[in-house]
Amino acid sequence: MINLFEKYYTIRNIFLILLESLLLYASILLTWFIVSGGSRWGADSGFHLKAACIIIVCVFCLYCNNVYSIKDITGYLDLAIKLFQSLGMALILLAFFYIGFSQASLATGFFFVYVPVVVIVLSAWRFVYVFILKTGLLKQKILVVGDGDFSVDICREIGREIDCGYSVEVLVTEKHVDGLDTLNVPH
Repeated sequence: MINLFEKYYTIRNIFLILLESLLLYASILLTWFIVSGGSRWGADSGFHLKAACIIIVCVFCLYCNNVYSIKDITGYLDLAIKLFQSLGMALILLAFFYIGFSQASLATGFFFVYVPVVVIVLSAWRFVYVFILKTGLLKQKILVVGDGDFSVDICREIGREIDCGYSVEVLVTEKHVDGLDTLNVPH
């Protein structure tokens, strides 16, 4: 975990932010290529600075809408709603920014193409990510050894957090512990 401004950020969240920033940048490049017809590729001075502005606003809105907190997302519909809300908020903030600084805009009609592209790219990535988490493809199997409520609490918390990266395969105890029967863990 990384501590920044008195808040802890997991490596997973930092990885997601970086990966989604790259996906947003790739969407901007693809949209720029579509809008310009490939003829003005890289002709705009300050293109990367303008793209960085869009990326920062989009990632900020995704973060503020708790899209990086998987435990708050109950299903694919909830994920889609949060993505649309975040991108809508980002577009509103960028519209206000472009009203004051019109020279910061990339191209006329850019966002008419960018919005569908980024919705498709981010939705596809997020749906694949949630699918991987729900199926447990990347989870490491662990063994919990211990008696008492603490070992049951560990198993319960790991079972509740789909994005923790672990799945409890076996809980080893010497005596019966209350709450053990509610867990889906062999003991």
